[in-house]
Amino acid sequence: MSRESNSIVRICAFITLIILAVFAAVTLINYTGWVTIGGKFLNILALIKNIALILTVVLAAWDYTKDKGKTTVVIFWVAIVLILLMYFIPEIMNLFK
Repeated sequence: MSRESNSIVRICAFITLIILAVFAAVTLINYTGWVTIGGKFLNILALIKNIALILTVVLAAWDYTKDKGKTTVVIFWVAIVLILLMYFIPEIMNLFK
């Protein structure tokens, strides 16, 4: 892993950690019932959290994959396509309901 790509992964991991902490705090506040925060805000925060997690994992996996053989690279891209389909197909199906 190069020094530059390593620092990008670390920055993404730190930002993801902060987003997860905010999401956990909001979820805890909702659970206790002190304040009700919900609806679109919580959904948007969950979406940002998922995107940050996926981005961090993809960057780290690409650093590992790029120096390996073609089979590993193909497995990487198939996994990326499956992850994207998992997130976008339900959204597309909801448009037609």
